[in-house]
Amino acid sequence: MLDELRQRLERRGWTIVTVQGVASLRTHPVLPLRLAGATAGTESAVPLIERTARALHDMLPGAKSAILIDDWDDLDETTWGLIESTRRSAGVPIVLSRLAGLQARHTPTGLNATAAEPSFVVDTGPLTYFELEAILQQRLEAPVSAAAASRIYERSGGIIGLALSMVEAAVHEHRIHRENGVWVTNREMWSPTLRGVIETHLEPLSVQEREALEVLALVGVVELRTAKDLIDTAVIEQLEAFGMIQLQTVNSRQLVTVMPPLIVDMFHHSPLAARRERLTERIAQRLGMSELLHPLVPAATSAASTFSASEAVAVRMLKEHNRSRRFVAEAEWQREKSASTALPLLGAMLADLASRREFEKVLAETPTERDDEFTKVEYAVALAAWRIYMDDDVAGALEDLRQAEADNPRYGRGAAGWAAIISTYFYATPPEFADRLEVHDDLPVSVKTQLWGSQMIVLLALGRFSDARRAYDSIRRSDKTAIGSLPNILHTLLLLGEGDHAAALAWARSSFDEAQGSFDAEAARGYAYGAALCLTLQGDYGAAEQILTTVLSVGELPRFPLGSQLGILTLRTIGALRSGRLQTAERYARAADELPVPDGPFPGQSRAWSAALNELAGGKSLQDCSDELWRDSLTLWERGARFGGALGMLFALEMHMTSERLATANAYVGEIDGKFFPAFLQYLNARHLDDADALVAIAPDLRTTGQPGLAVRALTEATDLYRARGDESAAERAQRSLQRLRDALSEVEYDTNRFAINPQLTARELEIAQFVSAGMTNQQIATRLVLSVRTVESHLLRMSRKLGVRTRHDIAAQVEQLSAE
Repeated sequence: MLDELRQRLERRGWTIVTVQGVASLRTHPVLPLRLAGATAGTESAVPLIERTARALHDMLPGAKSAILIDDWDDLDETTWGLIESTRRSAGVPIVLSRLAGLQARHTPTGLNATAAEPSFVVDTGPLTYFELEAILQQRLEAPVSAAAASRIYERSGGIIGLALSMVEAAVHEHRIHRENGVWVTNREMWSPTLRGVIETHLEPLSVQEREALEVLALVGVVELRTAKDLIDTAVIEQLEAFGMIQLQTVNSRQLVTVMPPLIVDMFHHSPLAARRERLTERIAQRLGMSELLHPLVPAATSAASTFSASEAVAVRMLKEHNRSRRFVAEAEWQREKSASTALPLLGAMLADLASRREFEKVLAETPTERDDEFTKVEYAVALAAWRIYMDDDVAGALEDLRQAEADNPRYGRGAAGWAAIISTYFYATPPEFADRLEVHDDLPVSVKTQLWGSQMIVLLALGRFSDARRAYDSIRRSDKTAIGSLPNILHTLLLLGEGDHAAALAWARSSFDEAQGSFDAEAARGYAYGAALCLTLQGDYGAAEQILTTVLSVGELPRFPLGSQLGILTLRTIGALRSGRLQTAERYARAADELPVPDGPFPGQSRAWSAALNELAGGKSLQDCSDELWRDSLTLWERGARFGGALGMLFALEMHMTSERLATANAYVGEIDGKFFPAFLQYLNARHLDDADALVAIAPDLRTTGQPGLAVRALTEATDLYRARGDESAAERAQRSLQRLRDALSEVEYDTNRFAINPQLTARELEIAQFVSAGMTNQQIATRLVLSVRTVESHLLRMSRKLGVRTRHDIAAQVEQLSAE
């Protein structure tokens, strides 16, 4: 801002002197003025201060002169005194930038001044989302996707300097990249290179203030009273004056949060474990809960050997966050027992798989009479979740929600929304949902958001993707900050159903990274399910396994968010089966079977898919496995779980085709909109009719909708059909299309026969295996295929897992055996 002001004034004929405050120069009086050009001459008889004052005065020749000071807070007292004296004697204006928190009559180091000249104060607060979006587009010279802009805005808090630093680091580290002319991101935005920028942002803080900020970052959002137990009131007031914490009133509770969230990211990613443990002990002592200290201190992470160091850290930090969340929530509830303080505690206990005794203690000791209507409804939702978690009492949970709706006329519709979600997952999509979930203009924003989110679940389950899109867009238009994780988790499924697999996978992966970065285990599980589903449909089982292993390593999966627990276990089973690790698959399949929940409404949340693969591996015929998968999928369809049911039907037809079932699928699946299912169904119809032209035509759509393996199969089958009928010209065209597709997929893992009995190696893996058989080294293979050595090593690792072998010789032998079979 100062630079722009200087340029504008100079264009109008002004003389401008720019002075830069530098904290490290405070012990060198007047040096900032000399660096600005006020050279003091060599008259040794005249004191330096007087010579510098004269030089500064001479630099300001007339009325159209001004002094601009950046970082006034970092000036030494002598420099500021000379500038102030020159301003009064020469009558020139001064424009300065300073941090909030110092009063107008203070000097840079906080001394009280005797007088204050008339002045204007311009508060340069955070930008709005739309202002920041426009600046990012201008700086990057291209549009920025809504997802990328939202993440930058949320983590930077709208502070333009931090936002631009984030962007520069993200571009340099390829965390943000251009795709079809738009800047997109599919990775976490935190970067260690931002630490220096944030340290500069924290520079004005004293040691006590910085430590206080780190304590607040560790405990997360807390009530003001809890913050005062942890930190001196004067320090809280100073941090608020600096703009580094915000106080927000939510349902009569005053909450304290660190701003911007990038500060929290920096402290969470700090490698100083001993310091964090010391601060943790201080937190426990200040809250008077030293007997619960052990849950807050992070346990050592037993990471699998396949974990990278960063993944191991992510698991440890997710565990730590879960513990600290419950720890602080319990302290606040102990201080004042009410529904509003019990809600965070019950949520943390559900995530932490607390015992019945612990739940019953909180419920028995929590009065609700004085709470407002919003809190009472939220408490009823928490009780319903507790009934399902502890007693598998779905009917009782629905009755509690119906009662909450009846007792609370303004906010009760939110309970109706949760009742619809529970019915969809445990029973069937409610037939009267359109009326029950209708959104009226006079409803509170929080209730509208809940109802639109509930609509999304029901509409996605029914395969009505265009209607689900309208519900999601309504949430975004209503309040970007109130969207929560559930609609964003569902957004992955929405994009997948619409047929934009690349966008669905990018969204889920970036959201998963962001949830890890903010240590939100619940959201991370939901996004992990979505990302793993996209990768499994594509055939990249190794990448899906990496994501699922991270969330499974955090601890036993809770029941919420609904469906993600079963989805994660089922997809993990499928990946293990396709990689040939039958014992691992059996372990996860058993865990899924033991869950006291029915199959969910969405893909991957049905045990039938993994069961069909498991039975194939056990020697059952394709037809028998197809029959069972078809029956289970019809059951899902009949209860309104059409998204999951339709996919199961098409999988069953892919395994074993019959004319009757194909006709049924055409009638049923034809009711679903979007592009994913029509592409899959058109492929099956073309294959059934031996229609080579249709197979060629549908290949691009299969690739776009996330099934590249089927696209390869379609072109392969078309080539064979053309040759069988003697059309060599058409066969060659199809073969060229196939080769172009394979070239385009050279860096993509895909599965051309996902229901094959033997472990399937990708085209790239087979190619590398052949070179291994020929005795080539990893470096030679990398050079031959124009890959990095690390990529070749990754392929070899995945092959060894799939084939259950350890050495290069064993890989070559197994591949030769599979080829012979």
